[in-house]
Amino acid sequence: VATQQKFAERVMVSYPLLTVEGNVPEIYSQAARYPANFLIDRKGSLQPAPGADQPFEDLEKAVDELLQAGRE
Repeated sequence: VATQQKFAERVMVSYPLLTVEGNVPEIYSQAARYPANFLIDRKGSLQPAPGADQPFEDLEKAVDELLQAGRE
């Protein structure tokens, strides 16, 4: 956590940083390996994303679905 705080102070990030300690939302804890894909909808909520080992087309489809949902 101390390393994370030093990084955030130096880089001035404007988004939350995750740690393996503390209260991590369930959807994040499922990303046990890297790279990992995360999708954020227009409301700023985290949405499930296809894994990095799945075809890129699956990720494109998930993004398209989120974009369409934001228009309704």
